[in-house]
Amino acid sequence: MNNFTFYSPTYFVFGKNEETNAGHYVKRFGGSKVLLHYGGGSVIRSGLLDRVRKSLEESGISFVELGGVKPNPRSGLVY
Repeated sequence: MNNFTFYSPTYFVFGKNEETNAGHYVKRFGGSKVLLHYGGGSVIRSGLLDRVRKSLEESGISFVELGGVKPNPRSGLVY
């Protein structure tokens, strides 16, 4: 095995209505496109998905949605 260094910082933000800042954080860290990856309908029923979409749209961040995800999905679902 070759020697290597892997650095993978993770930035966590918690708090009421923080999802409305999603676009800000994507821009802050240099992102330009987002994959919204979610499972069942609760993210839709709760309005969370709409709030994240709105934040991304207001920040000019494009996104693609992949809903209906199940645990340990087959690669065909992604394609």
